[in-house]
Formats: sequence, structure tokens, C-alpha cells
Amino acid sequence: MLLSMTDFRIDPNWLTTSDLLKMLTEEGSSKVGKLTLPEYWLYFSPPWTPKQRSLFIESKGIRMPTPVFYFLEYVSGEVRIIDGLQRFLTLRDFVGLEFALESTEYDLNSEGKKFDELEGYFQRRILETQYQVYKTDPSMPSTLVANVVNRLSGHDTSSGLKGRRYYLGIEPLSKYDFEVFSKEVQYKVSSVSPPREE
Repeated sequence: MLLSMTDFRIDPNWLTTSDLLKMLTEEGSSKVGKLTLPEYWLYFSPPWTPKQRSLFIESKGIRMPTPVFYFLEYVSGEVRIIDGLQRFLTLRDFVGLEFALESTEYDLNSEGKKFDELEGYFQRRILETQYQVYKTDPSMPSTLVANVVNRLSGHDTSSGLKGRRYYLGIEPLSKYDFEVFSKEVQYKVSSVSPPREE
């Protein structure tokens, strides 16, 4: 059965880094709403290396175009990321002074520096960079949202993709898939989290 084009509704927006980071505040962004980042979701998106994160930030300094973001909006106004999680986390963490740049490739005087140590023009370029953002309309049927997720994931059939679809609320998990999903989350959480003190 073919999907209906009349039900396919994705709204385009242009947001700056500052706009994106406002999505994490209690008020959320006036343009796209409030973003939710469940902890377990982070374990189904391969984390970037320090060099990847640094080069992404450096690309803001040289004004290199950035791939688009895809968000899913619910009727409640809650928003979750379909595609662009590592880019979003990199921006959040760098502006939040969580890491310093390393292995940079351009003469921007940025090697080894955190956001607040960069020259003013570089800070402004980071915060004022505009990104094309596509957000699904809350009324868009879940079958079409699932189709978008499949296309962005290259039609991956792994339990990781099933977990992402479950996280997005567009598809329930079978008992077997839920057990696999839960085990993967537990394994990945335990493998990256520091041991608990007794």
C-alpha cells in the first residue's frame, strides 16, 4: 500500500545555535518547542570522537555549511531529535565549556581552547550559525514518521533502529525486541558509566 503525500507534513525552519540551545530550557524555543533527551537514547547514536567534535566546531569558524537537523514534534509540544543528535550534543557541550578543541586544521588560534577562550568573532560565528531544521507536524501519521526515520537510517533493521523508533513513539516493540533493546541499553550504559561506589 502506497503512502499518502497529502499526509506528509514537515515544516522547514532556520535556527541559530542559540535557538537550538534554547530548546533545552524550561521555556523551550519559540520556533520549534522544548527538546527532550532521554538518557537511553544517547546510547543508540555512536558518540563522536574528540577530533570529530573539534572539527565540527571549527567548521563554524570557517563558515562551512552543516547538514540539516530533523525533529519530531508531538501534540504535547515535546520535541525529539530524529537526525542530528551528535551535532546537537557537540554544540551544547562546547558552548557549555565541557571540552576544548583539539586536532584543529585551520589558523583560527583555537587549538586547546574552550568556548570562552576563543576570540570574539569565533564565538559569535558559533552562536549565530544558522541551521536548516525540518520538524514533523504533530498531526503527521506515525507510519509516515516511521518512513522518515527509516530513510534517514538507511533502512537499518538492527535492534538499535527499533529502539530509536520505540523512543520516538512511532512503533511498539515486540517482547523479544524489547528484551534485546533493554539488554543493549544496560550493556552500553554499564560500559560507559563509572562504577558505582559501594
